[in-house]
Amino acid sequence: MRYVKGSIDEGPNYHTDETTMTIEAFSDADWVGDLVTRKSTTGVIIAICGCPVIFCSRQQTITAQSTAEAEFVAANDVRKELCWLSTFLAELGVSHERPRLKIDNKSAI
Repeated sequence: MRYVKGSIDEGPNYHTDETTMTIEAFSDADWVGDLVTRKSTTGVIIAICGCPVIFCSRQQTITAQSTAEAEFVAANDVRKELCWLSTFLAELGVSHERPRLKIDNKSAI
């Protein structure tokens, strides 16, 4: 942590005109994407000031009973990543707005 804080100007910089950084998160899931295991796949992208910093795709550990449930599981995965990222930025002393999570499923919203 000391190295990261001491070398903050050495790597990529995410510039913003605002006083605090914006964090946007996107989640999506397919329902029963794997026909053998009947499990869904979660997709996650988290962006700081419009630049992606976390992105992943992984099979869900449960078998969802509906598309809304698969979306809930995906949103929960993003929530865990956002909690970690917010804590990490706070430890570095970086102020940021409350993260915004965007979901494309009306039932999950």
